[in-house]
Amino acid sequence: MELLNKPLFTIGAIGQDGNGKSTLLQAIAKVLAFKGQAHPLDFSEPELDAPQKGKKASKPDFVRFEYESETRRYQQLDFANRAAFLKTIFSSTTRLDGAILVVDSVNGISASDREQIRIVGRAGLPGLVVFLNKCDAVEDTDLIQVAEAEVRDALTKNTFGLANVSYVYGSALRILNSLSQSANTPEYWCISDLLDALDKTLPEMVSAPTNPPTGLHARFEAEFYMLPKEEVKRQMPLLTGVSPDFCFADVELEGHILLPDVKMVLPGDVARIRVKLIEPLAISGGLRFSVKENGRIIGNGIIAATLD
Repeated sequence: MELLNKPLFTIGAIGQDGNGKSTLLQAIAKVLAFKGQAHPLDFSEPELDAPQKGKKASKPDFVRFEYESETRRYQQLDFANRAAFLKTIFSSTTRLDGAILVVDSVNGISASDREQIRIVGRAGLPGLVVFLNKCDAVEDTDLIQVAEAEVRDALTKNTFGLANVSYVYGSALRILNSLSQSANTPEYWCISDLLDALDKTLPEMVSAPTNPPTGLHARFEAEFYMLPKEEVKRQMPLLTGVSPDFCFADVELEGHILLPDVKMVLPGDVARIRVKLIEPLAISGGLRFSVKENGRIIGNGIIAATLD
């Protein structure tokens, strides 16, 4: 492996629990280890974070695993659960350069898949590779095309241009069950297809801002993630009409919230919000922010679009 000589891209595996995200990561590790493009994956339990006084030790939000193609290296994040995915995607410190959406070809996309597609779309993800998993378990191959059509429909409705999306078909579990030691085994080919798709789909200049501010705005629409009650010790929901503080980097400003789709946002929920700041700021789509009440952060958001 020559990982240090290649640019690093951080990607996340997304999709509903049970679609095979962790199984796919194990399959990637197995096949690429045969080719010398990854180290074998340690399947032991991840180390627990050191416990704070009076608190239990906790597992990390995600496991990192690195592998490489001919021209790039990839750092794939395997999220522990939905909450870990949401915490990461709404964070201002961890930015994804792309993602692998793992879809169950047997059952098609779920409400959870659609939610995650909407969120990464709002986040301005530069590229997405869709891995249609469990293809070997589909008796009628037309169902695979139906699953792909459902994904295309969801992507079209959630700001993804189809030019930066690729599709790969395979079975991660079949790879793990195979006894072959050759990377050229047919059931392993989908991993090479996946790597090629990542190279072609994720743009080179992923670190450059895609939507730089073009003026001052006071009104915007955003995806908002309200932190779980365990993190903020808050039981009450967020209601429409409240005016918390919005934090953008080093700027903190009061704003008025409207909830166009729901009556309230419960801790741990994601919802679309519309905001009117008390004065305009230089903001744009894709910008992250935090929301504070009484000086305490209660949630994080990503601007989808400015409204003035």
